[in-house]
Amino acid sequence: MPHDSFSAVDPVSVGAVRSSLPRPLTSFIGRDDELATLDGLIAHEGVRLVTLTGPGGVGKTRLALAMADRHRLHGDAVIYVPLAPVQDPDLVLLTVAQGILPRASAREQVAEQLGAFLAARRLLLVLDNMEQVADAAPDLARLLERCPRLTMLATSRTRLHLSGERTYPVLPLPVPDSADVSDPASVSTIPSIQLFVERAQAVEPHFALTPADTAAVADICRLLDGLPLAIELAAARLRMLTLAELRNRLDQRLPLLTGGSRDLPERQRTIRATIAWSYDQLSAEEQRFFRQVAVFVGGFTLETAEALGQAMGGGLDAMTGITTLVDHSLIRLQPGEGDARYLMLETIREFGMEQLAGSGEEETVRLAHAHALLALARRTMPDLTTHPTYEAVARLDAEIGNIRAALTWLDRAGRTDVFADLVLHLRWLWYFAYVPEGLRWFDALLGHPAIETHPALADVLRDAGQLAITLSPTSTVGRAYLFRAQTLYQAKGDIADEAEVVLLLGIAAEDAGDAENAEARFQRARALWDQLGSERDLAVVDYHLGIIAYGRGDLTTATALLNQASATAGAFGDRMVSAWCSWYLVLVACAEQEPARAATALWEYHQEADRVLSQSLHWAKHFAAAAVLAATVRDDETAAHLFGAVLAESQDDPLGWPENVTVDRAAAAVRGRLGDEADDAARQAGARQPRAAIVADIGRLLERTAAAPRSVTGLPITAREHEILRLIVEGKSNQQIADILSLSPRTVSTHITNIFAKLDVDSRTAAATWAMRHGIA
Repeated sequence: MPHDSFSAVDPVSVGAVRSSLPRPLTSFIGRDDELATLDGLIAHEGVRLVTLTGPGGVGKTRLALAMADRHRLHGDAVIYVPLAPVQDPDLVLLTVAQGILPRASAREQVAEQLGAFLAARRLLLVLDNMEQVADAAPDLARLLERCPRLTMLATSRTRLHLSGERTYPVLPLPVPDSADVSDPASVSTIPSIQLFVERAQAVEPHFALTPADTAAVADICRLLDGLPLAIELAAARLRMLTLAELRNRLDQRLPLLTGGSRDLPERQRTIRATIAWSYDQLSAEEQRFFRQVAVFVGGFTLETAEALGQAMGGGLDAMTGITTLVDHSLIRLQPGEGDARYLMLETIREFGMEQLAGSGEEETVRLAHAHALLALARRTMPDLTTHPTYEAVARLDAEIGNIRAALTWLDRAGRTDVFADLVLHLRWLWYFAYVPEGLRWFDALLGHPAIETHPALADVLRDAGQLAITLSPTSTVGRAYLFRAQTLYQAKGDIADEAEVVLLLGIAAEDAGDAENAEARFQRARALWDQLGSERDLAVVDYHLGIIAYGRGDLTTATALLNQASATAGAFGDRMVSAWCSWYLVLVACAEQEPARAATALWEYHQEADRVLSQSLHWAKHFAAAAVLAATVRDDETAAHLFGAVLAESQDDPLGWPENVTVDRAAAAVRGRLGDEADDAARQAGARQPRAAIVADIGRLLERTAAAPRSVTGLPITAREHEILRLIVEGKSNQQIADILSLSPRTVSTHITNIFAKLDVDSRTAAATWAMRHGIA
């Protein structure tokens, strides 16, 4: 291997400098990529100082020794200087000199003597454990300036902050994901698993990775974040614990991870001592910030750290605190897009929580943590209420670990007020992503005696009822919650919230197949919202009444209501309701044996998949509409394939009435035409296929159906608006357009208003001119 900075034929460097490189007694595992990268860095002509950074126990020293040994094997001069015992920065150069100079030097002359001795020599100087003497960095910089052939490789929990320094963060070893750990052969190639197995065999020679043990070993490595020292200490416990016992005891890591080898430094014989070494390097204010952010579970952002600080009433500002903790390798930046997110290894977090408990501030910090999450939920809730998007739910979903920790503490601490606020402000996160879990939190909240006198009791009952009927439309508890909420809203004269509860009761009846009861409740909700002039909410009512009409076989009324609901929702920018309507218009058109119109509606729905949150969370419906279309055009193999995907998705997202009747009928027809064996094979294949592949299949189905409105692609209008715009160009009146497209004049008028807004025009003439300019005429 070539080394531009070090030459095996340099007699001065090899002959005049003695080597002091220690030889570890255990094997080096899982860092081949890092070694290759470091080799390239050190060989680079302009790189003179490389600092390996990372938390204690991550393997910085072992990586530096492996790198140094690689150079030694190629004849390069290498000196290793352990600095862990050195506490005074002024003694660093003297310690280096003792490892290099032929005889000891006086402290006052050491810099001059070192510079003179190394000025002409080519040497790799490994400085291990620089963090506690980082103030010696300027001395090292002057030495580098004087010795142009000298290169330094340092290990430190903090960077040295020198010009020309290249930092290389050493990360924990890769751990297996939780998807599939059943095959020991594949799992055993993962470095963290390799390390655990080898260290386990050092204490239990007969230990071997078996299919029965693989999941437990994988869990252990994940719980220890892939941290090498923690894995080694855990494996050593197999002298007295079974794998299962070891796994179960890792809920409290620090008491277990002790008893390191006697030849290790004292600070590396327990994980607690290793972390304390870094903690002790912080100022009192920095230590307080570290203790506070240890409350975060699953990481945090600058925004949430700032919110925590505000709730705590001040202290070290978040930016400064985060910078310090990153520099000391107590947290690290998580790679990814969007806002920067900082992670603390669980072993470090457990140490931080111990320190927090001992500080007397734990209750204050935990309450501040809950308030920080409440502030985030308050900022995000409007986005989820009006125009739900992936981005809005993702902002909260990223904090799900923190949310669970805060809610658990609030529940146990009996803080009903904040508990209620946080659970309520997460209403749409629960609905869109965590229905069963959300219902459990509401049930826990309703178990607090103080909730009975809370001013938001009706809201709690409403939201709990919504989640309960989403899980099961016949839920007795869910309906009871909603009825009680309705009574409370009526007593307060709260018409808007009463209307919402009545709508939810109607939805429960609809999904259970009780069309008459559902229709009565939808009409009652309509009357209430009519009192308030709330057209946007009336669009939701029209949508559900359209479903009732479809279920009864009144396809003309269903089409009119769904089109009207879509147009009204579109006027308010509510693409979610418009998407729902498009989905049902697919079924209506299929029932009318108009596959081209069905495919156009499905195309619109399909195009919204990357933009509208709700439909991405209802994959069963998404796939069911496509399956019914495929069955309608007798593309039976594709239909059976899609029905298999529907069955797989509907385990967690069951279809309600009347779409379940439509799907069952279409699936039976396909099975009758294909035969049982072929239908079973296609369904099984569809059930196994990833969602992305199913979505691609739907796209191909639409292309084969020749329904994709290609002329609309890339334009700001929907397929229906495209049809209306063409008719405007032809000079048709609103009534004529309504007759041609089987729409009501009111719906046509709403669509035209939407078209004007999207095209930024104010007249039919201007819209027609725009259309001709874009080749639509």
